Amino acid sequence: MRTGLSLRARLLALFAALLAAGFLLGLAALVLSAGPRVRAEAESATRISREFVETALAGLPQSGAPAAALERLLADFANLRHVRIYLDRAGASEPRTLDHRAPEWFERVIDARPTVTRIPLHPAGLAGAIVIETNPEDEVAEIWEDFWRFSLGGAAMALATFALMGFLVTRSLRPVGRMSGGLERLARGAYDVRLPLEGPSDFAGMAKRLNALSERLETLARENRSLGQRIVHVQDEERREIARNLHDEFGPTLFAIRAGLSALARKAQTGAEPAAVGAAVDATAAQVEALQQINRRILGQLRPAALDEFGLSAALGALIDNWRQSAASIEASLDVAPVADTLDETIALTVYRIVQEALTNVARHAGARRVEIAVAQSGRRLSVRVADDGAGFDPDAPRGFGLKGMNERIAALGGTLALVKGAAGGTVLTADLPLTAA
Repeated sequence: MRTGLSLRARLLALFAALLAAGFLLGLAALVLSAGPRVRAEAESATRISREFVETALAGLPQSGAPAAALERLLADFANLRHVRIYLDRAGASEPRTLDHRAPEWFERVIDARPTVTRIPLHPAGLAGAIVIETNPEDEVAEIWEDFWRFSLGGAAMALATFALMGFLVTRSLRPVGRMSGGLERLARGAYDVRLPLEGPSDFAGMAKRLNALSERLETLARENRSLGQRIVHVQDEERREIARNLHDEFGPTLFAIRAGLSALARKAQTGAEPAAVGAAVDATAAQVEALQQINRRILGQLRPAALDEFGLSAALGALIDNWRQSAASIEASLDVAPVADTLDETIALTVYRIVQEALTNVARHAGARRVEIAVAQSGRRLSVRVADDGAGFDPDAPRGFGLKGMNERIAALGGTLALVKGAAGGTVLTADLPLTAA
């Protein structure tokens, strides 16, 4: 994918365009003002020369020798700068060729053309006319020199300004390069990025926010590693618990069933009394029933069957009934909103596990006489509250793996878990969940 020019290149290109435009506008203004300047100079020189010539011609008749006086007058006009004054009559020399000291294209642009003014000599009793011809070459040459100096000086100034601006832009945008490098490191998983808070306030603020993002990602990475370790630990604990149940409960029961079947086979071979055979069969059946109960209990620990068959309300009721067998001295109440039976599988199972973990902690640690369980709906959210009147808890004590795992599971679903002391004592566990999992 094309990304185009960098920010630095775009800023420098924009500034270079502005400098070039200003430079060209300056040159254009100088050229446009040159024409009026040349014409004003020519008109002024022509006007002054005409007045002088007319005044001099008026005095020629009184000189006694008008022709000689005219020659002396023309000799005095020979060294004028901006005009040439000469006599136009038969046999007179032709006007001199102008000396072009500026390029012809420049003269054409400013329209620097000589002007000619004729003053007849017949009032002075002479033949011919005095010609006043303006010579714009000196003025044009001066303007051309100004144009050339301005071009060189302006170009040098523009280059120096551009170099200075390039240095300032590069220095000012240095934090952007550091932030780009920091983002690349974050993308590679290096969350130890910390940028210095330098440069303009905008860039310093961006660096501060990037540092905060890096710290947050670093924290999340540590939490994910810790969560992974806890998941492995929980899985190992679950496997050990299943293995212990199989060893301690399935093993002896299966051994008793095998022993009972062996005894039953011996009784059948020896022709024992039907009553004795029936007693052996009944004993074996009782062992099989016990094995089925153990199987249902272990399956219920792995996944409550009532949740799939009857819904969350019935599953929570069955959970509390089973819990009372080990905590008969604790009175329990359950209040479940109708929406509980329409929750999706993930949310319903999470609510079930929250209540299960809370009841286990109440039975083990609370020393409570009463516990209240409530599942309520509030808009598009679901709240789970388990409150007891026990001895409370130490807020500085580390949380167990059960609560830690539950908190992370709830957070993954977009919810929160809070454990606080009750107003009248005891402990209140509150969970806030969405009605549907993302």
